[in-house]
Amino acid sequence: MRFTSLLLATSLTLSLVVGCATKTGPISAPPQPGNSPDNAHITVYRESSLIGAPVTMVFLLDGKEVYGLRQKDRYSFQLAPGDHVFGYYLGLNECRQAFYIQAKGEYIFKLAPDCVIDQEQGP
Repeated sequence: MRFTSLLLATSLTLSLVVGCATKTGPISAPPQPGNSPDNAHITVYRESSLIGAPVTMVFLLDGKEVYGLRQKDRYSFQLAPGDHVFGYYLGLNECRQAFYIQAKGEYIFKLAPDCVIDQEQGP
């Protein structure tokens, strides 16, 4: 009986890990900013690292799951200016950081697995 319970628990754990590892690409649409000329262009990318390598990093925007990133993946979208919270979770770790997005700005954000969201210079 104990062996069966242990086997079932192990199978469930593996299913959760494998399920998290395969959740890539679009999850839900980011907030729709409309066709305003003030919209900013945002690109987020996942830094390559051994930490969490086989697991998908789920990008969050204002608390909403938006996109699943594998190593070196990029995701670009339009965003209305103002205060926004960017974040991600990678396995059991979750990170969030607030940014002010200026009108017509071009932003690149590097998502690193050690709970760092770095804003880099846009083009």
